[in-house]
Amino acid sequence: MEESGVGAVKAQLSPESRAAMDTHSTLRCLYKMKYNGSRDSQEVIARAQDVTEEINFALGAALGQESAGLTAQLNSIVLSRNRAFVCFDVYIEGCNPQIRAEIDSSCERPIHYVQKKGDTFLIRREPSMDTYVAKRYSHMQNVDSGPRPYFMDESNPPVYDNGLRLEAPADEGLKEEDCVAKKDYDDVKTLPTVDCRSQGNPSGVIGGTSE
Repeated sequence: MEESGVGAVKAQLSPESRAAMDTHSTLRCLYKMKYNGSRDSQEVIARAQDVTEEINFALGAALGQESAGLTAQLNSIVLSRNRAFVCFDVYIEGCNPQIRAEIDSSCERPIHYVQKKGDTFLIRREPSMDTYVAKRYSHMQNVDSGPRPYFMDESNPPVYDNGLRLEAPADEGLKEEDCVAKKDYDDVKTLPTVDCRSQGNPSGVIGGTSE
C-alpha cells in the first residue's frame, strides 16, 4: 500500500484504489466508524461530515493533491448499534463533469472500504460490499426525496410522509410532554368499565331505551 499524510492524518491506498483514482479520478468509499453519541440525525450527519473531510484531507496528501484539489459528496449514513456506515464519493478536481454526473446518479459503484488503524486510514477495494451498498443506497433513494445525505437508524427506522423523513422531536420539553400524554392515556385505560346491563339497563343503550 502507498502511504502519505500531513501531521497526524495519514492514508494508505491499495494498488487497486490508487489505480482507480488515477484512471477515473473518483472513488466511492464506505467507512465504518465507531459511534456512541446522540442518535439525532443532524448530530450524526455532522460527525460523518467531519470524518469525511478528515479522510478527504488524508487521501489528498496520499495522492499528492492539496486538500482543495479533492471534493467529497456525502451520500448516505446507516446507523447501527454503535457503528455508523458512511458512504461518500471522492472526486479529484477536474474530473470530467459528464462522468461525475453519471457517478453521482448511480447507486451501483465499486466500493472502496475505509478502515482507521491508529492515525492512518486504510483504503482498499472491497467487491463483497458492492451489492450490499448498492441495495441500501437504492432503497434509501427510493423512499427519501429529501437532499443527501440519506439517513437511517436501524434501531429506530424513520417514517416517511410523501418522501419526507419524519423523526421524533429532539427537544427535551416535547419529550416530557409526550411522556405526560402517554401517562394520561395509560391512566384512562386503567379506569374500570361499566356494564350498562348490570346497572338496571338491560338494553345496554346509554341515554335512551331500545326500541
